[in-house]
Amino acid sequence: MNQISKMIRVSKIFTLLIILQPIILRAQKLDLNVYRQKYPGEARVLLDTRSDISIDIVNDKLQIDMKNHEETLIIDKNVMYKADQSVSTSGFFKITQLSAKTLVPTKFGYKAMNVEKFDTSDFSRSSTFFDDVRSINFTFPKVEEGARTVMDYTYHISEPRYLSSHYF
Repeated sequence: MNQISKMIRVSKIFTLLIILQPIILRAQKLDLNVYRQKYPGEARVLLDTRSDISIDIVNDKLQIDMKNHEETLIIDKNVMYKADQSVSTSGFFKITQLSAKTLVPTKFGYKAMNVEKFDTSDFSRSSTFFDDVRSINFTFPKVEEGARTVMDYTYHISEPRYLSSHYF
């Protein structure tokens, strides 16, 4: 009986480690020197970018939403000018969700610091016609060497013809 309970206990620990593996790996700090050598002269490196498009039919109309995710790693000490960010929105590409945070390196991984202030302003262009493009501006907090910036936003696309092309 004792041998069986040991095996069950080991099995539970092994299962827990497998389940927690993505969280453990995500919390590990990235080696900045590897990225500095690979991308010399760059202040930041794009770690991950993806867009997930969902197309549904609601009340006989297409409903198109594009969820975007961007994650960058700061590899330069002089990066305060990289803290400002913006996302554009319009009647054809309406932002329905926006969140941003900085993952600041700590002794045991990262501490998340959320962006709390988003300002919307007119997007100015030197053109002769008016459009309704606006810019949502924000600043990532505590951007420093080794930090990661994470931005998630969702566009609701009102016209299918404005959907960007994709290659599979």
